[in-house]
Amino acid sequence: MFRNTVRHLSDKAVPFLSQPPNKFNAARSTFNLRPVLPQGLVHNPPASVPNSKSTPRAFLPSTDPRSTLISHRTYSSDEVADMPIIYSSKADRKYDITPDIVAEIQQLRSSNSAEWTVNKLAKKFGVSPSFVKVTTEVNEGRKAELSQQQKAERESWPVQKQKARINRKRRVELWLRNEF
Repeated sequence: MFRNTVRHLSDKAVPFLSQPPNKFNAARSTFNLRPVLPQGLVHNPPASVPNSKSTPRAFLPSTDPRSTLISHRTYSSDEVADMPIIYSSKADRKYDITPDIVAEIQQLRSSNSAEWTVNKLAKKFGVSPSFVKVTTEVNEGRKAELSQQQKAERESWPVQKQKARINRKRRVELWLRNEF
């Protein structure tokens, strides 16, 4: 009877903490650096001992007998040639863009940016969309038109969605000020 009581008390006396509690969200936060531990003993067992299966071959010394147990399959060049291509490789970049092409891209974008979008220009001249964005400026009229469309779309949102957006902005501001 005394033995059971001691065992029962010892379980309650030493709490188990798999992870030290802190004020940050463990699932989403990368700032899990300041633990707030309870006073007294904490049972935090060590991680399991690494085994040969979990140790990469590159980290095993050449004299280690486990290195011979792990054998990696290598393919011959004939086998690799017979395998299907899973992912297509990206095409090589072209670096033959002249100032005339850049001027034409800028002229088309400034004349009618609604018709000549970034993706259309990139496809026509065979350049990346980021290159088109760097070389051209957004037409202010088009920019105002797009912002008006976005504003009208936001006003048509339900009240609950608008409140959620406002609360999200407020939470971000609180996080940046380290207030929760």
